Amino acid sequence: MSRELDEAAHEASEGRKVLLPVLAEGLSLDGLPPRIRRFKCADFNRDFDIAYLLLLKSIRGHLRRAHEGLA
Repeated sequence: MSRELDEAAHEASEGRKVLLPVLAEGLSLDGLPPRIRRFKCADFNRDFDIAYLLLLKSIRGHLRRAHEGLA
């Protein structure tokens, strides 16, 4: 799993991949590997509604950018 996380973080830093860690079931930011902690996280442990809106906004933004890239 470490190699996959390294690759995902690298691709996200180059803009080739979208990475939005989701914190739930008691997983905290401290529980993430350091290379993933720097990304914005949807933290469902604190406020479900805020985390849900952040996740939805991120997905919509990614879909919009992908659609614009096809045009």
